[in-house]
Parts: sequence; C-alpha cells; structure tokens
Amino acid sequence: MKKTLDQTNPDYFEMVKQRTNEKISLDCFKQTHDLLQQFLPINYCLDIGCASGYLYHHINDLVQHYHGIDASEQFIKYGADYFKKQAIKNVTLTHSWFEFNQFEQEFDVSICLGLF
Repeated sequence: MKKTLDQTNPDYFEMVKQRTNEKISLDCFKQTHDLLQQFLPINYCLDIGCASGYLYHHINDLVQHYHGIDASEQFIKYGADYFKKQAIKNVTLTHSWFEFNQFEQEFDVSICLGLF
C-alpha cells in the first residue's frame, strides 16, 4: 500500500500546518512566482503535490483560480478548512494521487514543486 509523507513522518504534518498559515520566505517560492509571470494571464493553475495549498499565498496575485492536489487526505482537509475559514473562494483542493488526464478542466500552468 502506498504511504504519504505525513503517514511516514508525523512531524511533517506540523510543518505543513505552519506553512499553511503564513507566507514563508523560501527562494523556491519566489522563483516560482517570478517564473509564472511569463505565463500571464493565468486563469487556472494546477499544483501537483500541494500539501495544504501553501504555495497559493505566494502566487495568488498571479492566478485567478488555484487547484491543488495531494495524496495526503490529512493535508488536503487541513488546507480546505483553512481556506474556508479565511473565506478564500478561488482555491480548490483535491485528495488524489496524480494521474494524467484526470481533470476535464484545462490548466494554463501546472506546478510540481518539492516532491521527492
């Protein structure tokens, strides 16, 4: 049976919870933001392996709708609850392993950042 990172390392979930609630300073997020500017306008963005969707805070000024998917149900639930409490409506989070052609929606950009 496949295991997600939060199932093998419980401390990882605590780190993701912290990142969901704040805009943290990581070079990879700034670089992603800078890179995405060449693809404007971005109506739909897919973030593969999004954890709780914390990348949204770094690119929300560039995208109209952010759709994140992650294999961790715990991460997706935490992120979905967070965005609902914040009344952020242009975010969709889906609990799923990624498969090609799983969405009918077409995306302007797809991001897969920090998966290992």
